[in-house]
Amino acid sequence: MADTLAGLTVATVLVPQGVAYAFLAGMPPIYGLYAALSALVLYPLLSSSRFMAVGPVALVSIILASGLSPLAEPFTEQYIQLVFLTGLLAGIMQLLMAAFRLGDLTKFLSKPVLKGFVAGAAIVISISQLRVLLSVSVEKSSSPIFDLFGILGKIPSINVPSIILGLGCILAIVGLKKLHKLVPSYLIVVVVATVVTYFAGLPQVGVEILGGLPSGLPVFVADHLLVGSVISVLPTAAIVCFICFISSYSIAKAFEGLQDRAIDANKELLSLGVIKVIGSFVMSLPSSGSFSRSAVMSGTGSKTKVSYYITAAAIVAVLLFFGEYFYYLPLPALAATIIASVMGLIDMALARKLYQQDRLDFTHYLVTLLATVCLGVVPGIVVGVVASLLSYVAKQARPHYVILGSAPGDSTYRDVAQYPDCQCPAHQLIFRCDQDLFFGNADQFYESIKAEMTRVSDLDTVILHIGAVHDIDSTAMAMLKALVEEARGQNVVVLFSEVSSRVEQIFAKADMAYEVTELTDQHAVAARVPSATTTSDLDKTD
Repeated sequence: MADTLAGLTVATVLVPQGVAYAFLAGMPPIYGLYAALSALVLYPLLSSSRFMAVGPVALVSIILASGLSPLAEPFTEQYIQLVFLTGLLAGIMQLLMAAFRLGDLTKFLSKPVLKGFVAGAAIVISISQLRVLLSVSVEKSSSPIFDLFGILGKIPSINVPSIILGLGCILAIVGLKKLHKLVPSYLIVVVVATVVTYFAGLPQVGVEILGGLPSGLPVFVADHLLVGSVISVLPTAAIVCFICFISSYSIAKAFEGLQDRAIDANKELLSLGVIKVIGSFVMSLPSSGSFSRSAVMSGTGSKTKVSYYITAAAIVAVLLFFGEYFYYLPLPALAATIIASVMGLIDMALARKLYQQDRLDFTHYLVTLLATVCLGVVPGIVVGVVASLLSYVAKQARPHYVILGSAPGDSTYRDVAQYPDCQCPAHQLIFRCDQDLFFGNADQFYESIKAEMTRVSDLDTVILHIGAVHDIDSTAMAMLKALVEEARGQNVVVLFSEVSSRVEQIFAKADMAYEVTELTDQHAVAARVPSATTTSDLDKTD
């Protein structure tokens, strides 16, 4: 009984969303229900999640519309074939990633970049639906911002009944959601808007309507196997592949605590890939996980995967018997459904948290959001990833280091910048490096330590604390050798402390074994300063 209730409740959300998201993707609305059906049948057979609802989602729809509309006119036969081809390629990529167990690769897309992209995509989605909400005709440009300016320029010619109906639907959805999370707000609003449109004769005053859905189940198609178009759709397919998996895996992990087994990243890749590949041959949009529908499924007490098939049966009933009832469904109501569903994608709390805790992560978030809004969805995610990688490289190119010292009567060595009472012993420099050394930061490391050496009067010993260093490439090794030789020429001894076994091996292969000591910082100081504290007290470093 619980699975039946959960399945039917999810269907009340999925039907209007499926129609709306197909429309958003530039596809005939029926394809959204086809996508929902294929995902509901295939996903539970292969997945490791019991609660994630998979099907058409707004984010994937806007990626498809943004990436493919420059290649073909939306809603045309050529465009439909490109959508299916994109889904096929994205699915093949996910299957290859699953075969080689590459699920962890998606972790290279940082959370600030992903969240900035999602927030930017939500704004782009909302802008794209303003034209429908206002019932104005605007030529699509290369930038969502230009689209917005074009729409605003058409305000004097907006259709008043359309905007009233659309805004009313948005307010109704938001209000119904606040009553209870399980209230089928989308279905109620769509049904009421359709009834109002029919009895008020709104099509006669310029309100656009859907015109009904064709009856019948999806059939096998293969006319999207367009080898000549593979290269042109490949970037969009790659983004669909990664975004689908990252968002779906995150949703599955969010509900992991409600089931008795862990989420398997590679199993999720496999199931999502199979859905996309097979779906492309049965007239389906690429599918992804939906957080809102997953929340409905778990909240209604779903016990087993039977709930997926209850939802699928409801979709079949709509496809076979209720398509004609969508005839008077007003497009402004569909636009309202889309806008209301993406409002929650803009996480302002996360933006504030990033601003307060990590300005660099906040910069990644903001850059990705602005790039998505100004340049479009596909360039936006590329800009975000590139910005994130460049800042990471820049950070690695400036190796973090601290100068260690101790306070009088205290054998613990600490960062002298944070603890003013701590100082290095006379004529000593204790230099702690906190990251691996490689060609990108070797020169910066050399300049940093040389600068610190000049600040110590009558310097006779440099102690390099490299406990946090686990790898040193050949360029950095050459730098260390040069540093040691130059110091020796100035009658300065260079000692190494906290050397890991891996670094020992690296030193040995580079013929630097004779310059390595197992001494800790305090041992090393004791070796050069007879009055230093005893060995037994010298094993503590911060």
